[in-house]
Amino acid sequence: MKTKVISLLAIGLFLACNQPKQGPNMIVEGYEVYAIPNSNIQRVVKKHDTGKVIETGYLESGKKHGLWITFNERDGRITSMTSYINGLKDGPYLKFNNSEQIDLKANYEQDELHGPYWEYQYGRILKEANYDHGKLEGVYKEYYNNGKVLKEIEFSKGLQNGFYRYYDENGNVTVEYEYKDGEKISGGIKK
Repeated sequence: MKTKVISLLAIGLFLACNQPKQGPNMIVEGYEVYAIPNSNIQRVVKKHDTGKVIETGYLESGKKHGLWITFNERDGRITSMTSYINGLKDGPYLKFNNSEQIDLKANYEQDELHGPYWEYQYGRILKEANYDHGKLEGVYKEYYNNGKVLKEIEFSKGLQNGFYRYYDENGNVTVEYEYKDGEKISGGIKK
């Protein structure tokens, strides 16, 4: 996974830095559009009033396709990288904070969250989950700042199914409920 993220970043930086040598063929809804010869693909660039690039990507047959990158208008740092196929989010999605650290890593399939999902703060994991075509599947976790689990919730097809547990900062279960098909069937405060 780390290799894929690094490769995606390298490709994105190359594409973002590889500015066209000639002016745009047209401007559409605030984007400069550059035709790619012998293809139905166009490179698009959106600039801030200051002239700094704030978004770049590709269109195929008029729809977002491939890697799209957004940039901070103040300092030009990458704020997000999103993969598209036929106008829909499809593939890796990364969101970055002002320190250039990853805040969110997710994967999409046909515009729905699909696969592993992680949220971070200052490099520490806050949440992790797994999605199956937009629905939570498996164990959802949230973490304390010290990296220990705060809570775990088991899901099946988007519904709570299994245990819902809260932990104290020492890792002890303090509250535990059991769910079946989204309905609470038992549980309470642990002593």
